[in-house]
Amino acid sequence: MRKISIKKEILKNLYLDKKLSSTEIGRLFKLTKQAIFYYLKKYKIPRRTGSEVKKGELHPNFGKRGIFASGYKNGIHCKENYCSDCGIIIRNKYAKRCKPCSLKYYDTSFKKGHLVSNEIKRKISLALGGTGIPRENSNYGIEFDYKLKYRIFNRDDFTCQNCGQIGTKKKNCLATHHIDYDKKNCKENNLITTCKRCNSKANFNRNYWQEFYTTKIIQKGNKKNVK
Repeated sequence: MRKISIKKEILKNLYLDKKLSSTEIGRLFKLTKQAIFYYLKKYKIPRRTGSEVKKGELHPNFGKRGIFASGYKNGIHCKENYCSDCGIIIRNKYAKRCKPCSLKYYDTSFKKGHLVSNEIKRKISLALGGTGIPRENSNYGIEFDYKLKYRIFNRDDFTCQNCGQIGTKKKNCLATHHIDYDKKNCKENNLITTCKRCNSKANFNRNYWQEFYTTKIIQKGNKKNVK
């Protein structure tokens, strides 16, 4: 690719005499704004101060909106967004509901680490298009809750059964893995403790990991029988 260079006299004439911006000069030579700054520094041409920059009607984007503006992308900021419940205009272009309507579905007193009540779970189910039964649209079974996970962690001594990493209350690095990859099958002999990294690994070469963790569960059962 041929390197484009600008002569000092031409750059001085465009920047100082004709008062073109670095962006406009870059368009003439098919260069970036940063490249123009490089040549200004190289030729020791003083850059304009903030008070000398084109403002108001002198600015190249003055009066240009929508597709005519240089910063136009996909028009999302030019479209009005309406609340799906009450229909009022929302300032946030990415939100589906206004704040008052969204508070109908969530408990404002909820804080991180606190348990969600059954009433809030019902509202969340209704908001997601369900019939009000908690987690009815989830890929996992209803019995796959934090109590079941804790029993599995406790059975496995809060240790990953592949790499041996130990989880603590401060370092929540453990996950509950379904050995046969059936998320609805939440029997304890189908669940095993892994760290999050090993749980991600098990998504590849599934036949190997299914046999590996099945063997681990059988060995645990044999140890209990011996005791």
